[in-house]
Amino acid sequence: MHIIIVRHGVTDHNLSRRIQGQVDTPLNAQGLQQAAELGRALSDEAIDHVYSSDLRRARQTTEAVLRANRAGLPVDFTPALRERHYGEYQDQPLPHIYLEYEEFGDGREDRAPAGGESLSAFHARIGAFWAGLLSRHSAGTILLSAHGGVTRSLMTHALGEDLAFRHSLKQGNCCLNRLERRDGQRFELTLVNSLDHLSAPTVLPAM
Repeated sequence: MHIIIVRHGVTDHNLSRRIQGQVDTPLNAQGLQQAAELGRALSDEAIDHVYSSDLRRARQTTEAVLRANRAGLPVDFTPALRERHYGEYQDQPLPHIYLEYEEFGDGREDRAPAGGESLSAFHARIGAFWAGLLSRHSAGTILLSAHGGVTRSLMTHALGEDLAFRHSLKQGNCCLNRLERRDGQRFELTLVNSLDHLSAPTVLPAM
């Protein structure tokens, strides 16, 4: 079983360091180029099933990959793969969440921003999706297209690690990750945060 996990291309919110969460932002011109380059990198991949966040930036990335791949596969665009909902912090400058609300440690992972999800609840939501995926599929190549927080939680669940592990995983815009499971054994992370296919990886301004 082979799982390909990708993060969406860059958006203006990424470049301006604003929290997106479930704000439905589109890719910018660079993000569209990144998605096209990711598509070319996966153009010869024999993909059997595709699941994607239904938020526009992930949807556009998924559609670019499938245009290049020409597999003609149906896509399950699902809210289950949406980014964490940051409630009152959505559409705000990123430093706000660090200054006013730390997401992990001393029980903070169980606290939710007003109107949003706690880190624990978000991670559990992604875990439920992962468990459902494995109940539906036991073989083949599956493409999962989502967001940085989602991709980190997916890999954490796949590897059977605890919540703290996800903080060690870096995920650039339009990065490529691969998980392999052979002979019914545990998943192995064979590629993580690869940006080799991009001519212009995202460079974010300092906070």
